[in-house]
Amino acid sequence: MQHRDHAFSEQQAALEAVNAIRAKYGNRAIGALRSQAATTTLQTGLAELDMLTGGLPQGQLAELVGHGTSGMQTLVLSVIANVQQRGFTVAYIDFGRTLDAAFAVGCGVDVAELVRICPTTAQQTLEIVYMLCFS
Repeated sequence: MQHRDHAFSEQQAALEAVNAIRAKYGNRAIGALRSQAATTTLQTGLAELDMLTGGLPQGQLAELVGHGTSGMQTLVLSVIANVQQRGFTVAYIDFGRTLDAAFAVGCGVDVAELVRICPTTAQQTLEIVYMLCFS
């Protein structure tokens, strides 16, 4: 009986946390994956990537993770250029302040139209992303 009561209290605590997050940040901030509506995607312009992923989620955060010197930045900048050519605004989070504008231009990015975010803390990053996604 004690195990069942403990499980119930954990579920109740989780439900209260979810409700608090929804109250503070809105219903879109948290939810079950099964309850999410279909996401509109943007084609990246790179056929192999689009076949694997179906494209990037429009209006949502997309993160690319990989080893250093694996070509991540070149890939990201190529995708940004393709998305910009379709008329969309792109935000680039440059936490390390390493974006080379000349290199970005060489990849086809319109740097004058790129929204470059240079946060100083993880909290600031989350707040800026939240403001952009829900604006």
